Amino acid sequence: MKKQTKLETMKKRVLFLSGMLIALGGGLLAQDAYKGQVRVSGLHFYQKSNMLQVEMDINYDGLQIDSNESLTMTPYLQNADQRLDLPSVLVNGLQEQKAYHRAEVLGKGNPSTPDAKVAERPIVVLDKGRMKVNEFNYKVEVPFQDWMYACSLFMEFKECGCNGKTAHTFEDCLAEQPNIERPRTSTITPDIDRKILTWIHLLPAPLTVEQNLSIAGNIPLNNANLFRGNSQRKLNHEVYYKLLEAVREVRQMKGVEITTIDVTGYSSPIGNLEKNERKALNRSLSLKEYLYDTGLAGKANLNVRWVAEDWDSITSLVKASDMMLREAVLDLIQQIDVSRGRETMLSQLADGGPYKYLTTKIFPQVRRVEYTIRFQRQASGIEDSRFLLKNRPDVLSLEEFFALASSYPKGSTEFNDVYDLAARLFPNSPEACINAGAVALTRKDLQRAHKYLDPYAALPQASCNMGLLHLLEGNREKAEVYLSLAKANGVTPAAAALEYLKSKP
Repeated sequence: MKKQTKLETMKKRVLFLSGMLIALGGGLLAQDAYKGQVRVSGLHFYQKSNMLQVEMDINYDGLQIDSNESLTMTPYLQNADQRLDLPSVLVNGLQEQKAYHRAEVLGKGNPSTPDAKVAERPIVVLDKGRMKVNEFNYKVEVPFQDWMYACSLFMEFKECGCNGKTAHTFEDCLAEQPNIERPRTSTITPDIDRKILTWIHLLPAPLTVEQNLSIAGNIPLNNANLFRGNSQRKLNHEVYYKLLEAVREVRQMKGVEITTIDVTGYSSPIGNLEKNERKALNRSLSLKEYLYDTGLAGKANLNVRWVAEDWDSITSLVKASDMMLREAVLDLIQQIDVSRGRETMLSQLADGGPYKYLTTKIFPQVRRVEYTIRFQRQASGIEDSRFLLKNRPDVLSLEEFFALASSYPKGSTEFNDVYDLAARLFPNSPEACINAGAVALTRKDLQRAHKYLDPYAALPQASCNMGLLHLLEGNREKAEVYLSLAKANGVTPAAAALEYLKSKP
């Protein structure tokens, strides 16, 4: 496909990403492209000053390419009248990559050579002989123009036409007129008391070098066919791809190292207990081997177990149901051991009516896989924190919350909201609650200020803000006590507030 002539003067750059196997997510919904062989996710657009930042995650795990072939992927922005090509990505097969390197060594890969076979430098080498996730993060900045507010993002896939094959060009729309985030001008909200704003005492966050975090999830396996006959491969496949999505979500965060992945499968009680336990053991071993072979866990510890008959969940689900003879069913579950024929007695109760309900309504909900991904994350910069604030605020440290709040003008909506969210996510942190109480004072929201400050009223760090709270409530005596205590502890704003208090009759 011929490029538009007015764009031919632009020098195409190629983003270097050699076999990078990181996975990122979030942003706009994932899109399948290039005959379903390439998956694009994590689309993110942000206008920063006079630049437009475009970010996406490109997964080429399903790309079918021979060793001596290549594929060029070119994202571009386009509206009704204009088009801008973004830096291209070149994916080489293994033999094609070797030829690429030879061309570079011989100087034929120099971009100044018009008929050079390759671009400036390689992007990704596709090695189909390894079991791995072929995915990388694409991020670029280009000069922003107003027409981009109404543009859409496309991706052009150009085959090399190697070895006598016909070269085809495919195009896919990745995002139709995406919402481009514009820089926000933060101003002090009208309800802010500017005098109080200068007197509040904001505490620094405890230093956080590294966080130990985890996310957990549930993969329903209510399709009974996954547990029948020779269906283990289908079961493994189902669990793997759901786990992969969760792992990608974690790896999208910078400074992350996954340490452990715990996987627990649960089955419903159909048939002989001993046989079910053997099946559960085989499922756990097979699933663990499959997950290892796919490289899902990387260097992280991988723990896999399987519960043959999850009676605890069955009991909870029965209690919450309106099934016939519910209490009788619960009595049988609690009184009759599994080894003494619990399931048989349930199947015989009331001509099998309750048992039929169990097998059709309860047991499918029991069949599932639960997982916990444990990871460590180092503190990130302000821009990364802003992204996480929108997508995964629960992984931000208190230090990152406070740094992010400080990046906004004091008293602005963003400033206040970040401190308030920090207190809700860290309800047991004195620093988070005292600072949220301070923000509430600037809004004269005394009820919220009491909620955050009262539990820590005895702490010296809260003295200044407690004094301001009583000052706003008109309790001069308590205000003077707290402010004097804060002044004695070296809190500078307290001295100004105390001077103001004493100047009033």
